[in-house]
Amino acid sequence: MVSDSAAAFLIDHGTTLVSVGGSIIAGSIAFAKYLEELRKARAQQLEMLKQKANELRWEQAKVGKTLNDEMLEDVEACGAMQMLDMEPEGSSVRLPNERSFVATYDDVVRAITWRVGQDRDPTARDRTHLEYSPKWVEIRTCFDSFFYYLAIIEHYLTSGLLHFDDVAYPLTYYVRLLAHNRWRTQFRAYIDYYRLGRARKFLQRFESWRVLDENDQGRADDAELAVPRQ
Repeated sequence: MVSDSAAAFLIDHGTTLVSVGGSIIAGSIAFAKYLEELRKARAQQLEMLKQKANELRWEQAKVGKTLNDEMLEDVEACGAMQMLDMEPEGSSVRLPNERSFVATYDDVVRAITWRVGQDRDPTARDRTHLEYSPKWVEIRTCFDSFFYYLAIIEHYLTSGLLHFDDVAYPLTYYVRLLAHNRWRTQFRAYIDYYRLGRARKFLQRFESWRVLDENDQGRADDAELAVPRQ
Protein backbone atom coordinates (compact mmCIF):
# COMPACT_ATOMS: atom_id res chain seq x y z
CA MET A 1 0.00 0.00 0.00
CA VAL A 2 1.09 3.55 -0.66
CA SER A 3 2.02 5.41 2.49
CA ASP A 4 0.16 8.52 3.47
CA SER A 5 3.23 10.69 2.75
CA ALA A 6 3.72 9.18 -0.70
CA ALA A 7 0.07 9.61 -1.48
CA ALA A 8 0.22 13.21 -0.36
CA PHE A 9 3.27 13.76 -2.57
CA LEU A 10 1.51 12.28 -5.59
CA ILE A 11 -1.55 14.39 -4.93
CA ASP A 12 0.52 17.56 -4.62
CA HIS A 13 2.98 16.88 -7.48
CA GLY A 14 1.26 14.36 -9.74
CA THR A 15 0.41 16.92 -12.37
CA THR A 16 3.98 18.13 -12.44
CA LEU A 17 5.36 14.59 -12.75
CA VAL A 18 2.99 13.82 -15.60
CA SER A 19 4.01 17.05 -17.31
CA VAL A 20 7.71 16.27 -16.86
CA GLY A 21 7.23 12.73 -18.11
CA GLY A 22 5.30 14.00 -21.10
CA SER A 23 8.03 16.51 -21.85
CA ILE A 24 10.67 13.78 -21.68
CA ILE A 25 8.70 11.57 -24.05
CA ALA A 26 8.02 14.46 -26.42
CA GLY A 27 11.69 15.44 -26.30
CA SER A 28 12.76 11.88 -27.06
CA ILE A 29 10.38 11.74 -30.00
CA ALA A 30 11.62 15.11 -31.26
CA PHE A 31 15.25 14.03 -30.88
CA ALA A 32 14.54 10.82 -32.75
CA LYS A 33 12.94 12.83 -35.56
CA TYR A 34 15.97 15.16 -35.57
CA LEU A 35 18.33 12.21 -35.89
CA GLU A 36 16.25 10.80 -38.74
CA GLU A 37 16.20 14.15 -40.53
CA LEU A 38 19.97 14.46 -39.98
CA ARG A 39 20.48 10.98 -41.42
CA LYS A 40 18.37 11.86 -44.46
CA ALA A 41 20.23 15.15 -44.91
CA ARG A 42 23.60 13.39 -44.78
CA ALA A 43 22.39 10.75 -47.20
CA GLN A 44 21.23 13.48 -49.60
CA GLN A 45 24.55 15.28 -49.19
CA LEU A 46 26.49 12.10 -49.92
CA GLU A 47 24.33 11.48 -52.97
CA MET A 48 24.99 15.02 -54.19
CA LEU A 49 28.72 14.57 -53.67
CA LYS A 50 28.58 11.29 -55.54
CA GLN A 51 26.69 12.95 -58.38
CA LYS A 52 29.23 15.79 -58.52
CA ALA A 53 32.08 13.27 -58.53
CA ASN A 54 30.41 11.43 -61.41
CA GLU A 55 29.93 14.71 -63.26
CA LEU A 56 33.59 15.62 -62.67
CA ARG A 57 34.68 12.19 -63.86
CA TRP A 58 32.53 12.60 -66.97
CA GLU A 59 34.06 16.01 -67.64
CA GLN A 60 37.54 14.54 -67.21
CA ALA A 61 36.68 11.80 -69.68
CA LYS A 62 35.48 14.38 -72.19
CA VAL A 63 38.67 16.41 -71.76
CA GLY A 64 40.74 13.27 -72.30
CA LYS A 65 38.83 12.38 -75.44
CA THR A 66 39.15 15.92 -76.77
CA LEU A 67 42.92 15.97 -76.25
CA ASN A 68 43.33 12.53 -77.77
CA ASP A 69 41.22 13.55 -80.77
CA GLU A 70 43.22 16.74 -81.26
CA MET A 71 46.50 14.87 -81.09
CA LEU A 72 45.35 12.18 -83.52
CA GLU A 73 44.07 14.84 -85.91
CA ASP A 74 47.33 16.78 -85.80
CA VAL A 75 49.17 15.64 -88.92
CA GLU A 76 52.61 16.41 -87.53
CA ALA A 77 52.02 14.66 -84.18
CA CYS A 78 50.64 11.70 -86.11
CA GLY A 79 53.78 11.80 -88.25
CA ALA A 80 55.85 11.35 -85.11
CA MET A 81 53.71 8.40 -83.99
CA GLN A 82 54.00 6.93 -87.48
CA MET A 83 57.78 7.11 -87.31
CA LEU A 84 57.83 5.54 -83.86
CA ASP A 85 55.81 2.63 -85.23
CA MET A 86 57.50 2.27 -88.63
CA GLU A 87 59.14 -0.86 -89.99
CA PRO A 88 62.95 -1.11 -90.29
CA GLU A 89 62.82 -0.22 -93.98
CA GLY A 90 61.29 3.16 -93.13
CA SER A 91 58.03 4.97 -93.73
CA SER A 92 56.66 7.71 -95.95
CA VAL A 93 55.35 10.60 -93.85
CA ARG A 94 52.89 13.11 -95.30
CA LEU A 95 52.55 16.58 -93.82
CA PRO A 96 50.38 19.65 -94.56
CA ASN A 97 50.90 21.69 -97.73
CA GLU A 98 51.79 18.59 -99.75
CA ARG A 99 55.04 18.07 -97.84
CA SER A 100 56.28 14.52 -97.53
CA PHE A 101 59.47 12.61 -96.82
CA VAL A 102 60.70 9.09 -96.24
CA ALA A 103 62.13 8.46 -92.77
CA THR A 104 64.18 5.58 -91.41
CA TYR A 105 65.39 4.77 -87.91
CA ASP A 106 68.73 6.41 -88.71
CA ASP A 107 67.00 9.54 -89.99
CA VAL A 108 65.09 9.94 -86.74
CA VAL A 109 68.20 9.44 -84.62
CA ARG A 110 70.24 11.88 -86.69
CA ALA A 111 67.45 14.45 -86.68
CA ILE A 112 66.98 14.50 -82.91
CA THR A 113 70.73 14.53 -82.24
CA TRP A 114 71.47 17.28 -84.75
CA ARG A 115 73.00 20.25 -82.85
CA VAL A 116 72.02 18.75 -79.48
CA GLY A 117 75.03 19.31 -77.25
CA GLN A 118 77.03 21.32 -79.79
CA ASP A 119 77.41 24.12 -77.24
CA ARG A 120 79.19 21.60 -75.02
CA ASP A 121 81.18 19.96 -77.85
CA PRO A 122 82.50 22.52 -80.41
CA THR A 123 83.32 19.78 -82.93
CA ALA A 124 79.69 18.67 -83.01
CA ARG A 125 78.70 21.83 -84.91
CA ASP A 126 80.92 20.92 -87.86
CA ARG A 127 79.81 17.28 -87.88
CA THR A 128 76.11 18.08 -87.80
CA HIS A 129 76.47 20.75 -90.47
CA LEU A 130 78.14 18.32 -92.86
CA GLU A 131 75.55 15.63 -92.21
CA TYR A 132 72.58 17.96 -92.38
CA SER A 133 69.48 16.86 -94.27
CA PRO A 134 66.44 19.14 -94.78
CA LYS A 135 64.05 16.39 -93.70
CA TRP A 136 65.57 16.50 -90.23
CA VAL A 137 63.67 19.75 -89.69
CA GLU A 138 60.46 17.99 -90.70
CA ILE A 139 61.21 15.09 -88.36
CA ARG A 140 61.87 17.46 -85.49
CA THR A 141 58.70 19.39 -86.26
CA CYS A 142 56.71 16.18 -85.95
CA PHE A 143 58.24 15.20 -82.62
CA ASP A 144 58.00 18.75 -81.25
CA SER A 145 54.28 18.61 -81.94
CA PHE A 146 54.03 15.20 -80.27
CA PHE A 147 55.92 16.40 -77.19
CA TYR A 148 53.72 19.50 -77.08
CA TYR A 149 50.65 17.31 -76.61
CA LEU A 150 52.41 15.28 -73.92
CA ALA A 151 53.19 18.52 -72.06
CA ILE A 152 49.59 19.75 -72.35
CA ILE A 153 48.25 16.41 -71.13
CA GLU A 154 50.65 16.48 -68.16
CA HIS A 155 49.50 20.00 -67.28
CA TYR A 156 45.86 18.89 -67.32
CA LEU A 157 46.67 15.81 -65.22
CA THR A 158 48.50 17.85 -62.61
CA SER A 159 45.63 20.36 -62.49
CA GLY A 160 43.11 17.60 -61.83
CA LEU A 161 41.23 18.35 -65.05
CA LEU A 162 42.08 15.00 -66.54
CA HIS A 163 42.34 11.38 -65.44
CA PHE A 164 45.31 9.32 -66.56
CA ASP A 165 43.11 6.40 -67.67
CA ASP A 166 41.50 8.66 -70.27
CA VAL A 167 44.77 9.26 -72.10
CA ALA A 168 46.60 6.00 -71.39
CA TYR A 169 45.44 4.73 -74.79
CA PRO A 170 47.02 5.00 -77.31
CA LEU A 171 49.94 6.73 -75.59
CA THR A 172 51.00 3.69 -73.57
CA TYR A 173 51.84 2.01 -76.86
CA TYR A 174 53.77 4.97 -78.29
CA VAL A 175 55.67 5.69 -75.08
CA ARG A 176 56.87 2.10 -75.12
CA LEU A 177 58.10 2.62 -78.68
CA LEU A 178 59.74 5.90 -77.68
CA ALA A 179 61.64 4.05 -74.96
CA HIS A 180 63.00 1.45 -77.38
CA ASN A 181 66.75 1.05 -77.10
CA ARG A 182 67.24 1.99 -80.76
CA TRP A 183 66.76 5.66 -79.88
CA ARG A 184 65.70 6.12 -76.25
CA THR A 185 69.06 7.62 -75.22
CA GLN A 186 68.84 10.20 -78.01
CA PHE A 187 65.23 11.10 -77.22
CA ARG A 188 66.05 11.46 -73.56
CA ALA A 189 68.95 13.77 -74.42
CA TYR A 190 66.71 15.78 -76.76
CA ILE A 191 64.02 16.22 -74.09
CA ASP A 192 66.61 17.21 -71.51
CA TYR A 193 68.52 19.56 -73.81
CA TYR A 194 65.41 21.52 -74.83
CA ARG A 195 64.03 21.49 -71.27
CA LEU A 196 60.78 19.77 -72.14
CA GLY A 197 60.02 19.34 -68.46
CA ARG A 198 56.31 18.60 -68.61
CA ALA A 199 56.68 16.16 -71.46
CA ARG A 200 59.36 14.35 -69.48
CA LYS A 201 57.16 14.23 -66.35
CA PHE A 202 54.36 12.73 -68.38
CA LEU A 203 56.68 10.09 -69.78
CA GLN A 204 57.79 9.25 -66.24
CA ARG A 205 54.26 8.07 -65.51
CA PHE A 206 55.02 5.03 -67.65
CA GLU A 207 57.20 2.23 -66.36
CA SER A 208 58.73 1.75 -69.81
CA TRP A 209 60.18 5.27 -69.63
CA ARG A 210 60.54 5.74 -65.88
CA VAL A 211 63.37 3.23 -65.70
CA LEU A 212 65.40 5.63 -67.83
CA ASP A 213 64.94 8.45 -65.34
CA GLU A 214 64.91 6.55 -62.06
CA ASN A 215 68.15 8.18 -60.93
CA ASP A 216 67.45 11.55 -62.51
CA GLN A 217 66.53 14.35 -60.11
CA GLY A 218 65.91 16.86 -62.91
CA ARG A 219 67.66 20.12 -63.67
CA ALA A 220 67.34 23.22 -61.57
CA ASP A 221 66.97 25.35 -64.69
CA ASP A 222 63.86 23.51 -65.91
CA ALA A 223 62.07 23.48 -62.56
CA GLU A 224 59.57 26.00 -63.90
CA LEU A 225 58.53 23.61 -66.66
CA ALA A 226 58.63 20.43 -64.67
CA VAL A 227 55.76 19.31 -62.45
CA PRO A 228 55.66 16.55 -59.84
CA ARG A 229 54.43 13.11 -60.82
CA GLN A 230 51.02 12.28 -59.37
